Amino acid sequence: MEHSNDTIMLDEEDRPEPLEKASLGARLGAFLVDHVIITILAVMPAMLVLGDNPGRIAVMVSLALLAAFLLYGVKDMVKGRSPGKVLFGIGVRMREDTEEVPSAGKRFVRNLFGFLWPIDFCILAFSRNRIKIGDKITGADVYRLPK
Repeated sequence: MEHSNDTIMLDEEDRPEPLEKASLGARLGAFLVDHVIITILAVMPAMLVLGDNPGRIAVMVSLALLAAFLLYGVKDMVKGRSPGKVLFGIGVRMREDTEEVPSAGKRFVRNLFGFLWPIDFCILAFSRNRIKIGDKITGADVYRLPK
């Protein structure tokens, strides 16, 4: 190792290997788990508060959509991982440095594009680079994390 101005420089052999990109199956599984959780958290409170009054359905749907929008935006805020990602052993990291968790702002922005999931699914399933829209914009991606 070389030392320069109190900064430790790692030799090439001392650097950790870049993480492996998460598989389509792991990403899809994590998405489904998160989607179920977010749906329950967004819809159930609105239903409990508003009941089944037909005149309140529009209000209930609006509140549920707003809640879902916010929940999707913050779902990866704990160390770049959502409950689904934890379950499947994956997490959001920067493409340039797979050890780096993106900033909270970048995680929020990338998750807002989750509403384009049909397009993102096609990108993940059929494109060569397999980088979703929000990931492309923020420089992030999803990787398999060491245990």
